Amino acid sequence: MAETQDKSGGPVPLMQPHLPDLSHLTEEERRIIEGVMFRQQKEEEREQEILRKQNKLISLIKYTLSL
Repeated sequence: MAETQDKSGGPVPLMQPHLPDLSHLTEEERRIIEGVMFRQQKEEEREQEILRKQNKLISLIKYTLSL
């Protein structure tokens, strides 16, 4: 997936990935796969937050050193 940088310097997806067609799966299989996809999305959000905080800290350190 192509990415660029947001204001904080962290990568952001250019477009949302398409959801796979799960219609051929059983309800249980769909539920499992959707759960995995949900957890992956939450993990990516946590990673983005960590990157945002790290970039903010780096900016603060650079500013402090320039004083």
